[in-house]
Amino acid sequence: MNTITHCHPSWWNENCELYKLFDMLGKKWVIFIIFLFDEGATWFNEIQKTLTHLNAKTLSQRLKLLQEHKLIDKKITSISPVKISYVLTSQWKKIAQKIRSFKTFVKEE
Repeated sequence: MNTITHCHPSWWNENCELYKLFDMLGKKWVIFIIFLFDEGATWFNEIQKTLTHLNAKTLSQRLKLLQEHKLIDKKITSISPVKISYVLTSQWKKIAQKIRSFKTFVKEE
């Protein structure tokens, strides 16, 4: 049986997969980072330049969080100097599409 169907409100907690998803998406900057991935941003510096109020430490933490949840993959494309890019995983592109619909809704209002 699907884990998400087991998330009854009376035991909505950190053991529920849906709770974990919303908790992760609710962290500051995560949605904005996903928007940038959806628009093609893949480099750390590219994200940091766009989200000017986001410091490098927090960006690094959020990227690690997204990796832990298998939302993005980290790709090392060069050793010297080290160049690291990030891409949405195929399974999570669906989430990005859903989030894009929120973005479209807000623009229309």
